Amino acid sequence: MVGRTNTSKELSNNLQLIPSIKHDISNSCRVSNKIHNQENRPVCFAHALATCIRSTYSRICGRYKPCHIILVSKIESNYPNFRESNINELAKEYQIEMKSVQFIRVFDIVESGVPIYFSFGLNREGWKNFSKYTNDIQNKKTIFDFKKEYIENPDPITHAVVIIGYDEELNCFLIKNSWGEDKANSGYIYISPAHLEMMNGTYIYFYFTINNLTKGEKDFFELQSEVEKEKYNQTNLSINENIIPFKKPRVTNHCKDFQRSKFLIWYNKNIAPVF
Repeated sequence: MVGRTNTSKELSNNLQLIPSIKHDISNSCRVSNKIHNQENRPVCFAHALATCIRSTYSRICGRYKPCHIILVSKIESNYPNFRESNINELAKEYQIEMKSVQFIRVFDIVESGVPIYFSFGLNREGWKNFSKYTNDIQNKKTIFDFKKEYIENPDPITHAVVIIGYDEELNCFLIKNSWGEDKANSGYIYISPAHLEMMNGTYIYFYFTINNLTKGEKDFFELQSEVEKEKYNQTNLSINENIIPFKKPRVTNHCKDFQRSKFLIWYNKNIAPVF
């Protein structure tokens, strides 16, 4: 895994030198806006997985969401020789489900409020330019100018980040990195859909079904479903009485009606979401 890259041009940690950039994440996934810093430790995978797990937990009524740093430390400790084949095991450990998808599904998943674990590899020239991009701090949003030759004969190392949204102004995916706030775009990365597809990485998202819930969590959902049905009745909308809401009712800004219906089907049928 790639650690945070240091260069002679890297700015100091004086945050007053960092331009303030506003990111359009109004339609992004429910993840913390805090950018963590892995320093030179190869734990990007742990930060990315912790972000996805916490986001999934936030959609389970009544389930405690663990601290990001504690979760990163636990993942790092339990998987010292991490491989992406360990992710299914990790999901079971945290009582959730995971699914690997092709690039064509990425936009729909992110639009529905679900973050995506994304890992990719580059060759030496690619990493050099990626580091240059992250260290080029400007008072505007900047996009990673990926080139296809960056993945020719790639290095064995990979880097993991989280796709959390889409910026319609730039027509780029918004990606959360773990190299600290003192990087380009205040720690975020912008990559166009065409370039993201060419990077030929791994895309994994997490979700849960009724079988992943404890009895207390199921009871909590049953209670919340009554609240939801009443809300739908008040707005002349119908809801299947046999379906339990997938998301917390209070998260209205990420639960448009068509999205909610999709989530309800996932939960009720106890199957992987299909986009």
